[in-house]
Amino acid sequence: ANDVQVLLVNMPLTKENTSALDTGAYKAYLETISEISNKHGVPLLNIGSETGLYTRADFEDCCHLNAAGGKKLYEATLEILLRDQRLAST
Repeated sequence: ANDVQVLLVNMPLTKENTSALDTGAYKAYLETISEISNKHGVPLLNIGSETGLYTRADFEDCCHLNAAGGKKLYEATLEILLRDQRLAST
């Protein structure tokens, strides 16, 4: 209604964080955000932990990136956006 573009981002988490979830919960989360993205035609930036880009050294705690991790996140996001005109316009 307000012409606001939506972009979903799967943020990285540490293994400690995802392993604390019930079995299959993180997988279900990934499937759910993918389904929502597809259903509503909303772009999904999947730059989460499963990309292998992040290590424990990139986190301040089990779920918040530090400066080094934030830089990796920024660079990964920028790379994806520059490759996809639809995302770049979002």
